[in-house]
Amino acid sequence: MPLPSWSSHEFAADGKPGPTPRSIAALLPVSGAGKMLSDVWVFDIEGKTWEEVDVMGGVPDARGWFDADIFGEDAIVVQGGLGEDNVRLRDCGLEFED
Repeated sequence: MPLPSWSSHEFAADGKPGPTPRSIAALLPVSGAGKMLSDVWVFDIEGKTWEEVDVMGGVPDARGWFDADIFGEDAIVVQGGLGEDNVRLRDCGLEFED
């Protein structure tokens, strides 16, 4: 059985919107820094395209230095981190539903 391997893909501007540059992101770090954000984006590995996720309900506050994990097939759990005011956050949650 072949071992999985890493490869790099450079995002080429195609006129479609993508996330703004950022650092200290979960799931996929992208270069940049300066502002805490609370938007959610999905990267299609095969198509190499970004799509912004329209989240509803209680969206967690903007944060950096947090943890995000996949939970099942339709949810991401976001927990902790550091808020824009440099205070440690102790909340948890974000779930996607069809």
